[in-house]
Amino acid sequence: MTDPTRAAIVRALADLWANGCLVPAPGHQERLAVVGVRRWRSVARRHRGRRLSHAAEEGMRLNQYVLRKLSAA
Repeated sequence: MTDPTRAAIVRALADLWANGCLVPAPGHQERLAVVGVRRWRSVARRHRGRRLSHAAEEGMRLNQYVLRKLSAA
């Protein structure tokens, strides 16, 4: 993961924390960023080419969109 991508994810997690979300505690934001991107890519890889329900197809399109944005960051 590139530094700008990691930085953008950590900023988003810090913003969530500042707005009251208890999940991205400051001590865990770096790890959450790394694990989150790894899981996101893993799901995309496992479901490539599989016939999915309409809702799952929409989710995969969103997944691919976000991956393209993260790769461009």
